[in-house]
Amino acid sequence: MKKIFISLLYIMIASFAKAGIIEQVQVEETLRTRIESLLHIFDPQAKVVLNMEYKTYRGILPGTNIQAGNEHSFRPLNAETEDIKSVSVDVFSNLPELPPDAQELLYKMIPVKKSDIKLTINQLKLKPTVLPPSPINQDTLNSILTDSILLGGKILGLIAGCMLVLSGFFSLLMNRFSTTELRKQIETLNRSISEIALGSGFVPTSESEKSGAVVTTPEDSSKWQDPPLISLKELFSDAYWCKEDGYAHWLWKEISLQSKQQLIASLIFMKDYSNFFLDVKARKAFFHEHPYYLEPQNLSDVSQEDLISDVELNPSLWHTLSPMRQQNLPLTLEAKITALQSPLASNQDLSWSKKSSSRSLNYQPHFGDVSESDELAIFENPELVPQELRKHVLSLGWLALCDDTYLRDVLAKYDAKTLASVWVGPKQVLEKLERALPERKLKLLNNYRSKLIANRKSEAYRSLVEEGIRHVAS
Repeated sequence: MKKIFISLLYIMIASFAKAGIIEQVQVEETLRTRIESLLHIFDPQAKVVLNMEYKTYRGILPGTNIQAGNEHSFRPLNAETEDIKSVSVDVFSNLPELPPDAQELLYKMIPVKKSDIKLTINQLKLKPTVLPPSPINQDTLNSILTDSILLGGKILGLIAGCMLVLSGFFSLLMNRFSTTELRKQIETLNRSISEIALGSGFVPTSESEKSGAVVTTPEDSSKWQDPPLISLKELFSDAYWCKEDGYAHWLWKEISLQSKQQLIASLIFMKDYSNFFLDVKARKAFFHEHPYYLEPQNLSDVSQEDLISDVELNPSLWHTLSPMRQQNLPLTLEAKITALQSPLASNQDLSWSKKSSSRSLNYQPHFGDVSESDELAIFENPELVPQELRKHVLSLGWLALCDDTYLRDVLAKYDAKTLASVWVGPKQVLEKLERALPERKLKLLNNYRSKLIANRKSEAYRSLVEEGIRHVAS
């Protein structure tokens, strides 16, 4: 009877323990999610691993004679805060370290003493160490070549032996098969030998190839085919107000001419904005893949600054914004946390305050092509060009205005072939630059110049010009 009672007691404890463990796992997962949402304010790619260690009970269980010793220990089924022994939090982030405000908020979110919390910050992305390739000496190369020749001879000998065996085998079959059957076997053998000689083999055909279906690659699937105008309006409006000008440039190149015309006709700022962002380097992003843009809020007239007052007044509106707006909304830390923890907004809450003033766009001036006479004028009198416009007047004359020591240091960074590809300008400018080159490098440069066409729009040309402008300004 006693053994039966003890067995039943173990079963009951195991059942309750299972329920308690599930509850504790849910608590850990909920807390981990809250901490991760907090950290996403500072690093959207941050990940958190959380583990709670609970206090255990050792000794004789009350009401029984069961000894909870080294082999068996019991912890509470329904754990309270005081039952938590310690909490281990491992944060994986792109940031080298968390800001003090983030750490303080993290500690406050965990319902235990700060001394019982172990916080570890780990780098999310680690660059692999690239070891330089070890050099191969001549003896090693000779050994590899010798082994390859020997192996090739063995393979040829093996193929010749196989051919002899096959020939003998088919000689025996000639007396047992009809001429027609033998012809078929020989044709099959010839095809097999040809495939072996060419190094080919059987390539399985996929079902899509058999049916003639077009297989869509990940690159093809990234194309956004025929986006609706309402989605494009919201995307370019978000990019306009969030100053995602590089993304707007990239997206502009991905849409059709008809869509561009519709955008310019429907958005009052679009014509000026398109002229502006085409001077910004295109940057690919994936905001357009978010489902928000299938049914947008039509915020084309509302700036980020005006959104702040609405979100601070009604934090639930945060959940109705697009990811681009949320990412670039300049809220305070406390306001963002309040918005993240707020309930979802109802349809009655979806109202925005006013129409915002347009952005002030700083257009890049287009000086156009610089003639050699213009370059010579700059070289003789650099004060003709105001300081703020010099970076738009691309000429090696700026570099030629530098002192000889600086010239030698700058030109030493580039090889003769690169210099030849950008060596263009008035004779007086090029002669000044050539005096800063070593004799051997100058000969190589002149040799390359006879084979290459100089390009004023290359990155190397722009880099040399910028080196000169910076030094002249200093």
